[in-house]
Amino acid sequence: MDENRELRAMLFSVIHIPPLPSIVSRLDREDNTVIDESAVESSHSIIGSMLEWTAMANNQAANTNRMGMQNMLLAQFRSDLRKLDPTNCPVEDLYNFYCHHTRAWLNTYSTLGNMMRFKPIDYVLNNDKTHQNMRGYTKAQYHLFTDGKETLELEDSVTYADLLRKCAQWTKQAYEEEDNTTKSQASRLNQDNDVNKVNDNAEATLSHIQAADADSVTGSEFNDETCTESITTEPETSNLTNDKSYSSHIKEVSLLPDNTNTIEKCES
Repeated sequence: MDENRELRAMLFSVIHIPPLPSIVSRLDREDNTVIDESAVESSHSIIGSMLEWTAMANNQAANTNRMGMQNMLLAQFRSDLRKLDPTNCPVEDLYNFYCHHTRAWLNTYSTLGNMMRFKPIDYVLNNDKTHQNMRGYTKAQYHLFTDGKETLELEDSVTYADLLRKCAQWTKQAYEEEDNTTKSQASRLNQDNDVNKVNDNAEATLSHIQAADADSVTGSEFNDETCTESITTEPETSNLTNDKSYSSHIKEVSLLPDNTNTIEKCES
C-alpha cells in the first residue's frame, strides 16, 4: 500500500506546474539495466519520486536550501506568466513555458533536472495516461481558483492543449487578482498614513498655539510694585508697552474618505 499517495495527490492539486509527458529511461527491476530509453512518464510522477527520495535522505540543510530556491522559482514563474497571454498566444508557447519551469523545479532536487526532455504537446492523446492526469489536475485547479464561478468541461473530447491553456488562464487571473488586492491595500495604507500625518500636524499646530497663548498670559501679569515705581519715577516720559495680542489660525482638517475596493475573482 502506498502510504504517501494521498499526500502526493494534495501536493499536485495545488502545484503551479501541470503534468507533462516526460521522456525517461525504464529500468529492469532486477538488474537495473535500461530496457527502454524513450519511455513516457508524467512529470508529476518524477517530482513525487524526488520528494520521497529527499524525505528518506532527511538532510535538513539541503531541504532548507531547496525551499529557498523553490521560493525564487515561484516568483520567477509569476513574472514570466505575466508576459504571456494564455488566451491568445500559441499553445506551444505555453507548453514550452511549462517545460522550462518543470526542468527548473526538478533541478532543485537534482542537477539532472536540466536534462529532462519532453514529448511534443501533440503526443498526448485523449484519455491516455498523461491526459487523464491532466484532467485530474485541471479539476483541482478549477476548485482552487474559480470557486465554481464558471462551467468546467472535462469530457474526453477536451484536448490536453485546451486543458493546459485553461489552467494557465486561471493561474494568471488569480495572480492578477492578488496583485490588485495588494495594490488596493497599499493605497489604503498610504491614505491612512496621510490622514495620520495631517492629524499629527494639526495637533502639533494646536499645541504650539496653546503654548503661545500661555506665554502671552504670563507676560501680561506685571508685578504691582514694579509698575508703581516705574510710573512714579518717570510719570511723563515713560510709555507703557502695548500688550501683544496673538491671533491663532487653526486650519480645518478634512479626513480623507475611506475607499471601498471591490476584489474581483480571477482565473488562474
